[in-house]
Parts: sequence; structure tokens; C-alpha cells
Amino acid sequence: MAGSDADSADATLAEERLVHEEYKVWKKNTPFLYDVIITKALEWPSLTTQWLPDRREPPGAPYAIHKLLLGTHTSAGVANFLKLADVRVPSAAAAADVAQYAAEHAANPLPSSSAAGSGGGGSGPSAGDGGVGGYGAGPASRIEVVQEIPHDGEVNRARYMPQNAFLVATKTVSADVLLFDTSKHPSKPPADGRAAPQARLEGHTKEGYGLTWSLQQPGALASAADDGLVVTWDVGANGSAAAGGGRGGRPTKLTPTATYTAHDGVVGDVAWHNHHAHLLASVGDDRRLLIWDTRSPSREPAPSSRSAAHKAEINSVAFNPFSEFVLATGSSDHSVALWDLRSMRAKVHSCDWHTDEVLTVAWSPFHEAVLASAGADRRVNVWNLACIGEEQEQEDAEDGPPELMFIHGGHTGKLSDLAWSGTDAWLLASVAEDNMVQTWSIAEELVDAAGALPGRSAAPLRDEDLE
Repeated sequence: MAGSDADSADATLAEERLVHEEYKVWKKNTPFLYDVIITKALEWPSLTTQWLPDRREPPGAPYAIHKLLLGTHTSAGVANFLKLADVRVPSAAAAADVAQYAAEHAANPLPSSSAAGSGGGGSGPSAGDGGVGGYGAGPASRIEVVQEIPHDGEVNRARYMPQNAFLVATKTVSADVLLFDTSKHPSKPPADGRAAPQARLEGHTKEGYGLTWSLQQPGALASAADDGLVVTWDVGANGSAAAGGGRGGRPTKLTPTATYTAHDGVVGDVAWHNHHAHLLASVGDDRRLLIWDTRSPSREPAPSSRSAAHKAEINSVAFNPFSEFVLATGSSDHSVALWDLRSMRAKVHSCDWHTDEVLTVAWSPFHEAVLASAGADRRVNVWNLACIGEEQEQEDAEDGPPELMFIHGGHTGKLSDLAWSGTDAWLLASVAEDNMVQTWSIAEELVDAAGALPGRSAAPLRDEDLE
């Protein structure tokens, strides 16, 4: 027994050393990989992130202010919060000036963050609340939490309503989904620290992570959970169903408009179709990809559903925002699969370069063929699907398939969530178990070289290529 414990400890130490070395290589090469990267070490990790549609350019300032949704995942009884952060992203000219100076004068362009905090973290940057680093950002650029709203337990997921960005739904460690109107909460938590959501949406019996608002039907919300259920609610076009709840009164309780029960086990994710208000997709640990027509009174999965879409659990699903037929799934079998609703007998393509579970997939809101995926391998892969099938030299093939456009290797822990900005084409945000939130913009030179708009294919630029 002692020998096996020692072997396990040695393996853990070797893994930590490898992660640390990979992080150092990535940090050294940030000038070649990004136009801008801004990082913040959080006291506690966030399991969720999403860019809000806000984008302001203060007069005369060399940056724009974006807003980002975050949450907390604490322990030992420490209070949890739904958080909104301001992200100051430099203008293109300011970023270029700072990037040029850093590349010419700085041997270490991405500084480590502040001293370690109580929330833990990875073996790369230190994890302490308030620590900020960046490349191409300049002294005025930062990620700053500007609102903290008390929350019942950890925030598993947070998503804003597309038609009203003040309305934010959250998945909790309890069964209920909570609805907050952020405009009705102060920037700092009240003295009593009590959570006061505007509404509590009932229908689940266990916690979960899947949460999605409909673009086509204002107020339609769908949720997936570990109880095997997909549940939908109607909170009204402007959140009217929850208008009277919140601080000073009990939250409004909403019951489901429908409950779907075909999954056998945990339902990992759910997504509304971007073009058809009545279509919904769900995926789960049973390896099933189910398509639901909410108009059907039988509440049975559509015939186009797949019973064995992957070789392992399916963790994420997303419909393409441009094509009404294309969707993607991410699985614990390490792959990202592409599907065509018109013929679901077999996947259209499999994107294979992750080395561990794929936990999240997200389509670019600007480019039909661009998809990002985040995994337990500490990587965010960005795919240019227009390059599928292109010929490669053997040397290029060793760096990944032709559709692999970019690899973000800035995290030292398992990824939890990622999000594309809806206002800046190549701006993304990612959060991980290393307590870091990172906002980053892929270098324009790499975008051009990868043929995303459109153009020629090129092997992805990897950290080891630049050592």
C-alpha cells in the first residue's frame, strides 16, 4: 500500500511539473499568439462565464469597457455570489503600441498575479483576488468586479436573457433555477448577505449545468440537470412573471411549461435552436443526442435523435448561429462532433485533438465555420471548419488536423466554461479550476494565416514551436 501511495505522489508531482513547464512556455510566447490577453486571479474559481452585450467607449480613452458574467464556487461555508465584471479591452491602436513595446523590451510579458489566495488554484499563475496580468493590454486595461449579488450556494451556470440583459438565470447546487434582475440589486452585497432572487423556478430534483434562453421566443428558458430531466419555463417577454419578487418580498415561484424525461441519467446540456423557436436539443451521460419539438403533445424525442452519438458521456451541445441545420456536441470521448439535422444517422465530422474530456463547445457569433471547444486537458481549441479535408504536409499534420486553427494554453486547470464576445469578433473569455479568468484576442496575423475569413489553411501555432 505504501508503495502505491508513493507512486501516486510521484505521478502527481510529475504532472504538476509538466503543467508548470507548459505554462512557462505559453507565457513566454504570448506576444506571438495574442493581440491582447488580460488575466485575473480570483479568490474562488468561477464555473461560468458569459459576455454581456454591453460595450462602452469612454470619450478619449484608449479602451472599450465590456461586461462579463462570473460566479463563485466556494467551500467551507463561504458565501457565494453572482458577479458582474468590467473588462477594459484596449483599442486596436493602443494594443498594438503596448504589444510592440512588450515584445521589444519585456523578457516576461505576462506577469504573474498576486500572492496565492484561500481559493486554491493551479501551479501556474498565483491565485489571489485582485491579481491581474496581461499582454498587449497597457496599465489601464483590467478585469474588475463591479457587482456582487448574494447567491444560494455555488453558481454552476449563469446566462442572461438575450432580449433583456438585466435578467440572469442561474443553476445552483440545489434543484431550483434562480432568476435575478441585476438592475434591482446593489453593487455591493447587503449587510445580511441574504440571497434575494426575483424568482425561483421549480421542476428539478437535483443540481445541473445546462441552461439556455431562446433567441426566438422571449422569456423561454430551458434547463438540464442530474435528475435526467429537461425542463422549460416561460418567464415572460420582459421577465414579467418574476417582476414582483426579490428583496423585501419572497421570490416568485414559477412552475414548468413542460418536462421531458427520455434521458437515462444525467443530462449534461441543453440548447434552443437559433432559428426555430420550437426546437430544443439535449445531451447526457447516456450518450444520447435528443432533439425535441416543443409543439408535440407527446413530449417524445423527435425521430432524428441519436441514441449513441458518442462513445462516452456528452457534456455540451450548441446550434450553429448561421446554419439552421448544423449543431456540435462535445464529449468525454475527447471529440467534438458535427451534425446535420437533415440526416442524423451519422455525424458529419469529428474534430479530434483534445486529450481529455471536452466540456464545452461554442460557435463564433461572427463566422459560420468557426467553433471553440474547452476541455479537461486545460486547452481551448479554436476550429476553422472551412479547412476540413484540406491537404497537409506530414510535418503540419503532426501539429493537428487542418481545421485546428488555434490552441489557447493559458490555464493550468481543467476548463469550466468559455464564451465568445458578441461585439468583438475574436475576443473570448475562459474560466478554469485554476481560479483564473482570462479574456483574450487571437493575434490578427494568426487569424489571417489560418484562413478563417476565408483564406489558406496553416498549421496552428503551438507553444513548443516558439521555444
